[in-house]
Parts: sequence; structure tokens; C-alpha cells
Amino acid sequence: MVGAHDGDGAGLHARRAHSPHPTGPRTSATSRRNQHLRITPLVRETRQRQRTTDDHPHSAIVHRRQGPHHLVAPLHARRPDPRESPGLPRPRASFHGDVVVRVLVVHAHPDPESFNRVLLERVVRGLRSAGHDVRVRDLYAEGFDPRLTRQEKRDHLAPPDTKPHLAEHFDDLRWCEALVFVHPTWWGAQPAVLKGWIDRVWARGVAWELPEGAKRLKPTLHNVRRIVTFTTHGSPWRINALQGAPGKRIAARSLRLICHPLCRTRWIALYSMDSSTPDRRERFLRRAERVASRL
Repeated sequence: MVGAHDGDGAGLHARRAHSPHPTGPRTSATSRRNQHLRITPLVRETRQRQRTTDDHPHSAIVHRRQGPHHLVAPLHARRPDPRESPGLPRPRASFHGDVVVRVLVVHAHPDPESFNRVLLERVVRGLRSAGHDVRVRDLYAEGFDPRLTRQEKRDHLAPPDTKPHLAEHFDDLRWCEALVFVHPTWWGAQPAVLKGWIDRVWARGVAWELPEGAKRLKPTLHNVRRIVTFTTHGSPWRINALQGAPGKRIAARSLRLICHPLCRTRWIALYSMDSSTPDRRERFLRRAERVASRL
């Protein structure tokens, strides 16, 4: 209640109590009055749509001639083969119905009667049993000089045709689709003759380019899509792991980045070679031949 002493300046006005159950329309909603009268005809029209004359009504079928521009995807989509490229010829079928791969095998060991030489023979036999085209480069046997000469260092940006003494090796590297290394691991990495082969043969115009004004190399050895290394370690695996596996890193990181973007690498190693038994070495040879046949 409002007391009489409050006066008119208090600004308080008594309100009429609202009924919890109003019996009629509110006076403040005059704009919504008769709203149901406007909605009802629309509902009636919807319910009284004209029925179709077809006994089995369905959506209209539109017949349209489809042209090549309407094709969004081939009917039988398949996963792209990483060995296929617009710039390369389509693979040929091998003797076993698989894909024929051009394989360059690079061997580096000075003793022709060593276990590593037997490993080379088993790897090559596995590759050829699958019908692959194989080229073998025995760096020690052919007397390859791993030393990068002073003139080669000065001309390292020159085109490859200025180095005719390396032309056959350049051709091998451009020709192959898979690169296979067979070598022992010495001091955690590749033998010096193989490292020198990489220094001299993976040259500008063959493995990489350096465009004018560029700050990094442009890989060009896109024909190589597989790098597999068959090697032996005199020390156990844990010793090589503590060293950081430098030889494996050279193949899996440095060389792979110069090859095709989808190039894959694999490292097949026999550890503790110095203390291995004949049975263990034979099992490794069988494994190497099997891996090579499934390249």
C-alpha cells in the first residue's frame, strides 16, 4: 500500500493484480488479433492440393544427354601408382605379372671373396628372378676414383656434358627407377669410394639444379622412386643407434630428398657381423634375396 504521506512526488502507482488465468485476449496484443484467421487459409490450401492424375505419383524424371564435360570422376577410381608419372613411360609387365623396374645396383667392397660380395650376388639374383632390368656398378672392381678433383669443384655448376669421364655414371643415374646399395658400414657410414661416387655423380644437371637467384637446390632425379640399402655392421644395433645411424640418414634424408617426392627408402642390415654364426648369415642372405625379389 501507498501511504498518504508519500505524496505525489514518490512516483509510485498502484497496479491491478493480474489474473493467473486470463479469460480473454490481452488488450496490448491488438496487432496479433485475428492472426489465426490469416494462417488458416494457408493450411487449408496445403491440405487441399490438387491430386495428380497418375496412379503412382513420383518425382519427375529428367532425361539429359551426358557429355564428357559432365564427368566428375572415372567410374572405377583407383589409387594412383607411385611409379606412374606423366613424364615417364608406363611400366612393363615382368615375367611374374608384376611391374618391371629399372634397377641400378651400386656395390662397394674391395674384397671379391668377401661376404659382401656374396650378398651382392644374392641381391642381384633376387632382382632378376622378378624380371627387373638390372645394371650393376662395382666401384672397386672398375677402379672408380672417389676423389673430387680441383677442377670438378670449380666447375660444379657446369653442365654434365663438360664431364665426359663421368658420362656412363650419369646415364645410369638418369636411367634407373630404383637404386640399390650393397656395401659394408664402416665408422657408421658408407665406404669412402661410395661417398665419393655420390659427391661426383650426383651433380648439377643430373640430380639437381640451381635456378638463377634461387637459394636452395631444385631436385631433378624424379625417376628414382625407391632406395634400398643392404649392408653389414660389425657392431651391434645399439651401438649404431647411439652413433645416430649416419649412413642410414644419408640414404633416407639427403639422397631421398633429391629423388621423386614419393620415393621410399629401406635399410636392410646385418648387425654384429663380426660375431655372427654361419646360420645367421645364411638367414640374412635369404632375407636379402627375398626383399630384392619383392622390390
